[in-house]
Amino acid sequence: MASEFYLPHPGKIHFRFMFLVDAYDQERVSPLGYEWMLTSDLLQFNRNHKLLKKRFKKYHFLLCSASVIRKVPCLVGPSFNKMGNFPFPINAEESIEYQLDRAKRRGKWLLKERNFTLAHVVGNCSLNEQQVYENVREAILGLLKINWPLGIKTIDSLVLKSTQGQPIEIFKYSEAFPVTTKPVVDLSKKNREFEPEPVDPNSRGKKKIVRLR
Repeated sequence: MASEFYLPHPGKIHFRFMFLVDAYDQERVSPLGYEWMLTSDLLQFNRNHKLLKKRFKKYHFLLCSASVIRKVPCLVGPSFNKMGNFPFPINAEESIEYQLDRAKRRGKWLLKERNFTLAHVVGNCSLNEQQVYENVREAILGLLKINWPLGIKTIDSLVLKSTQGQPIEIFKYSEAFPVTTKPVVDLSKKNREFEPEPVDPNSRGKKKIVRLR
């Protein structure tokens, strides 16, 4: 389960962008000084995942022209999805600066099985107290969207951490309001413990039956 949200202010300062463009967007991106590559140049990687990962791993965001974004999976295969950095489409009607700012403010919560600790950058030294508060509020609202019917009951605690400061716990779930519904992530059968049933000593030669709890 995943939830996407947009922070009011960028949480990080330094970003690296790569543009995969067609001839039209090449003229728009070149004056800005960002790195760009024609989509036809992706053929030189020959769908090799190691080469693609070595080339594009250093970029925080990939942006691609909307006219050719559907061709990207055919040119590179599932490599961008495996790296968790599939390109964003570039809208021809909006400016490049606006779309870059939107990409900087984008956040995503991804809840996987057996992974119950999530973290996200919500601020830096250039933001004031009010801006950090707005980012934290938006990040919490995005976290609640993962399983909205249960709401705050799905969260055990919320902690703010800084680079050189002590962690601050801003929320702790109280046991006075226990969760009566099923958990967010159901463990699969193979993760449950096996318990053999008691065997009758009088029954010899019969196979032991093992069942799930």
